[in-house]
Amino acid sequence: MDPTFDQILANLPEKRSRSRLEPYGALIKELLRRNRTYREIASVLLERFQLHASISTIHDFVRRWSAPPRKLVRARMPGAQQNAGKDQINASAGIQMPSTETSMMADEARQRIAALKSRPLPAAKRNVFHYDPEQPLQISSPPLEKKAGK
Repeated sequence: MDPTFDQILANLPEKRSRSRLEPYGALIKELLRRNRTYREIASVLLERFQLHASISTIHDFVRRWSAPPRKLVRARMPGAQQNAGKDQINASAGIQMPSTETSMMADEARQRIAALKSRPLPAAKRNVFHYDPEQPLQISSPPLEKKAGK
């Protein structure tokens, strides 16, 4: 990395936590381990630390805190690098496929999608509403089109 980038990163101040519950994370974890409800945790935080936190705030904090870290998604590289080694889709499952088989499957899928898109849509029979203030609404069949020349 460029030395000027390293210097900039070294001079940046530490970013504060966005959650005001973070300093109490260990306490919240222990209270949950002891089968305390979110309502009880909120009352403990209010009584002991004068921290007003709603039940949903505590729930969101716990959900975010206990979730596994998100994986970074890498952009696909064009050309041979994309199909090198394992296929992108099957890599997580541990399935190794030759790149020619993968490209054939992708081509087949593209052809099937193109065929579906080019297929004409069936003519839908549309019902039309006719309004008569003297009668309730009723679905009537569409008016018949007159053929030209007759």
